[in-house]
Amino acid sequence: MRFLTCSALFSAVLLAGCETKAPVPKPTAKDLPVALKPVTVAELDTFLADQKGKVVLVDCWFLG
Repeated sequence: MRFLTCSALFSAVLLAGCETKAPVPKPTAKDLPVALKPVTVAELDTFLADQKGKVVLVDCWFLG
């Protein structure tokens, strides 16, 4: 009997902490503050020189 009381109390406490939230919509391409464009190596060098002292993330893909 004590086991049933403890498990019922535990279940009540566990369920009391649950709340339902509306699903978060996934961002679309227009929501992201990023503009992507293909560049040459020379253009990349110029851009990186202009960003001196800043943190820059370069994600390189080769499509050949």
